[in-house]
Amino acid sequence: MKTQSKKPVIVSPCYYKNGLAVFRSNDEIIEVSAPKSCVNRLIELCDGQHTTSEIVEVMSKLWDKTSISGLIRALKRKSILRDAASLGDYFWRYVSNPSIFVRELEGREILELVNKSYRRNSSGPTGIRITAEESPL
Repeated sequence: MKTQSKKPVIVSPCYYKNGLAVFRSNDEIIEVSAPKSCVNRLIELCDGQHTTSEIVEVMSKLWDKTSISGLIRALKRKSILRDAASLGDYFWRYVSNPSIFVRELEGREILELVNKSYRRNSSGPTGIRITAEESPL
């Protein structure tokens, strides 16, 4: 399938820090220097419903077409953008190997966590008080 006919989806969360768009993958942090409005629009359009060509066409009305194409290529190289038709293959590695997320704890580590939780919970209230008031509703 040609790249321009693929329908990309952003698979990593994005936040903004120090003027950069930051995408987090499971093993890397990718910082993008682009206008926030540009990145936000790209995120909106990369919903698996628009082809790469359509996205470039829409975004090139406000931003340079070569820059948009380059940004999309860079995000694909870093696996931030994936083709919607192959999302199953991408996510299967997380489902089939959950150790990517959490390491297995040894018995002594589990015991220490249980003891820590017990000490925290047995020390009484934390000082936060929530009161409910009657309402006319």
